[in-house]
Amino acid sequence: MALSLSGRQIFLASPGGLKAERERLRATADRYNRTAGLRRGVAFITRGWEEVPGGLGRPQSLINEIVDECDYTVVILADRWGSSPGEDNYSSGTEEEFMRSLELRADPQGHMRDVLVLFRSVPDSQLADPGKELSKVLSFKKRLEESKQILYDTFDSLDALQERFEKALAKWDEPWEQRVLLAVTLPAEMEGTILEPPQDPLERALELAASGQLVQAEVLFAKAVQDDSPHALSQFARFLRRQGRLNDSRVLNMRVVEELAGQAALSPENAGFLSDSLANVGVIARKQGKLADSARALAEAIKIATYAAAPMPQQLAYALDNLGHTQSQLGMQEEAASSFSEAERVRSQNGGIEEVTSLLNRGWNGVRTRDYEAAISHFEKAETIARAHSDEESLARALAGKGSGLQKSGRPELAIEPLAIALEINTRLNVSDGIGITAGLLARAYLMTGDTDAAARAANEVLESSQTSTNVTGLATAKWIQAQVERSRSNSAESSSLYEEAITLAQRSGNARLAAAVEADYTSGTST
Repeated sequence: MALSLSGRQIFLASPGGLKAERERLRATADRYNRTAGLRRGVAFITRGWEEVPGGLGRPQSLINEIVDECDYTVVILADRWGSSPGEDNYSSGTEEEFMRSLELRADPQGHMRDVLVLFRSVPDSQLADPGKELSKVLSFKKRLEESKQILYDTFDSLDALQERFEKALAKWDEPWEQRVLLAVTLPAEMEGTILEPPQDPLERALELAASGQLVQAEVLFAKAVQDDSPHALSQFARFLRRQGRLNDSRVLNMRVVEELAGQAALSPENAGFLSDSLANVGVIARKQGKLADSARALAEAIKIATYAAAPMPQQLAYALDNLGHTQSQLGMQEEAASSFSEAERVRSQNGGIEEVTSLLNRGWNGVRTRDYEAAISHFEKAETIARAHSDEESLARALAGKGSGLQKSGRPELAIEPLAIALEINTRLNVSDGIGITAGLLARAYLMTGDTDAAARAANEVLESSQTSTNVTGLATAKWIQAQVERSRSNSAESSSLYEEAITLAQRSGNARLAAAVEADYTSGTST
């Protein structure tokens, strides 16, 4: 049977030294074409400088002709800026390709519809002393951050690169509408190094991170960890985890573990850093679907916190909470309830805002056991405490839980408002996991009320946030919701394909309970 496909060309721009990344992008586009692209009638064609033969003349001029034919440009950069293209206006061929893409984006006669820039993370030792090439890359990244007009992201593995590219492909395979021209002006190029280090780089890094100046913050975090300070390493690891860079975050947490685990007598402060780092290794392993590794790291964190020379209630409760979440995903519900109960006992000594986490855990346990009224009561108590302490992140979690209880108890119309507020807070605070969880709940509430368009929009937010945070469980959930949306629209072929993707991802996540739920839902739909 003949197929009618919309061919869309993507130019891959990068300096040398990124062969593996270019190959992964090409393979990802090919796989996308055979799956989602085939369903949607779209075929992506990747192009690049490899097509240009040798000969007389300026090679970059021939490369530019390929750029002119493309609909999208993806720029990949790491620690090299590249060599001069023989044109006074640009210091590298990649820069010329990027700027030409921006010009085409504003040209009525051009084809360019979007430009994506992806940066591969570099070791903190290089960031702390970047040199000429990396300084140019960092300066360019800072200009993009300040412009707020160009989509860019950072990846720490080939798998993370693939997930970020798939996110763009999902956006680019929508039916084409008339091009809306966009003129982009970047701030002036920064001179010299990106930032001179202040007297206390860690303190300044935390301030910059809080104000959204992430490029400069990362450089200063890198300078702060050069002496292997457990405090600085822990703060940098937390920063990277919030950016969805799980592999980089794990490396820093393991540096704390390796630095402190062999010490015969730990100070109370260092014992706290060790317990927290082990717990964070466990959290990352759970997000990556490595549940057995997660449980082991969290159990070790609990052991350190329990037998420390001084009481460590905050670290102990944090590790117990996360062990409970991992046990729940492993299907060990009794053990999970015991871990949550012990965390609550530890926190009860302090009360106040510390009580919120335990109330949230009790609420989610009520949702899992279908005791919805008790769950809603716990979430409302958590909401009251969070509002009294002006803790927006805790408030968002409480509202999301309340919305879940209302939705699952058959009151989806009442769930929409608290879930929408929680999503707005998480989006404003850039909490990627919170965005994914809340958008997923909101999508299901919309589905239950029959608003499939709103459900589809919320499901797409789940997908985007999960791709950003590389959360495999979140990706599986997103595909499951999208499958339910398409089934409600009677698009059986697309629904079946999405269900199969969701099952594969759920199995990869190690979350047996989720995989079984998706399979049961798929089977119930296909048997009718």
